[in-house]
Amino acid sequence: MKRCCIFDMDGTVLNTLPSITYFMDRTLTRFGLPAIGEENCRRFVGNGARILVERVFDYLGLDKGDSARFDAIYRDYKEGYDADPLYLTEPYPGILPLLTSLRDADIAVGIVSNKPHTAVLPLARHFFGDLVGEVQGAADGLPLKPDPAVVRTVMHRLGSAERSTAYIGDSEVDIATGRALGAGRTIGVLWGFREREKLAGADLLVSRAEEIYPAALSLPL
Repeated sequence: MKRCCIFDMDGTVLNTLPSITYFMDRTLTRFGLPAIGEENCRRFVGNGARILVERVFDYLGLDKGDSARFDAIYRDYKEGYDADPLYLTEPYPGILPLLTSLRDADIAVGIVSNKPHTAVLPLARHFFGDLVGEVQGAADGLPLKPDPAVVRTVMHRLGSAERSTAYIGDSEVDIATGRALGAGRTIGVLWGFREREKLAGADLLVSRAEEIYPAALSLPL
């Protein structure tokens, strides 16, 4: 049995907000709609691309029942983002040293995201390479977080069990995921897309990446 850390991606290991905002605003302007900006995108992300677009429709007062318009905007955004997910994206400070320390301590690392797998995989490969053992994004037939099923599958692939796993994220969705998983430790990061109060229920809140390492090292085997 191994100790294991499973991370959310957006707002946790990678700052993708500038990129998401760029592609969403580009899509909206193409359709003659106003850009929504980074602070609105910050509030709307976390539950996958389709729900992001639903929240944009709600914010702009658009009819989500107009399936032709909705699908066209969703498709344009997703195709644009998936074609260049590295654009304007970078790891948060301390993440690469943290992942290196976890690997050196034989603590398995995975990433599970509600972002489409077609974007998650190239991002993980480009920024983290072999520092991350398992990566899974959203795909047809897989439930999104806070359902813990995909996290549990990744955890088992990494050779770990719930009590030996830390689940780490930046949002209320992530805290609910860790709780539903029964993770040995659910950790909320304070540098991400949500305010501190949205992380209520976490076992631990951290403001620097290096604080995750001792918490992972203390997980029971």
